[in-house]
Amino acid sequence: MAEIHNWDTKIYRRFTIYERLNLNLSADLMNMTNHTQFGNPVINPTASNFGKVTSQYNAPRQIQLNMRIEF
Repeated sequence: MAEIHNWDTKIYRRFTIYERLNLNLSADLMNMTNHTQFGNPVINPTASNFGKVTSQYNAPRQIQLNMRIEF
C-alpha cells in the first residue's frame, strides 16, 4: 500500500452582520490539485490485463461548502 499525498485546504471567512450576529463561510477542498495516484499494476501473468494499472489509491477532488450563523 502506497502513501497517499493529497493537498487538503480550507478557506474561511467571518462576517459581522450586526453587533453579536456573525456569519461564517468556509469551503473545504479535499485533494485540491485533483492529482491522481495510481495503484499497482496487475502482476498475475495469466490475467488478460497483465501489466495494466486498473486502480487508483486516492479519491477525486471533493468540495464542501459550509455556512454558520452565530448569535
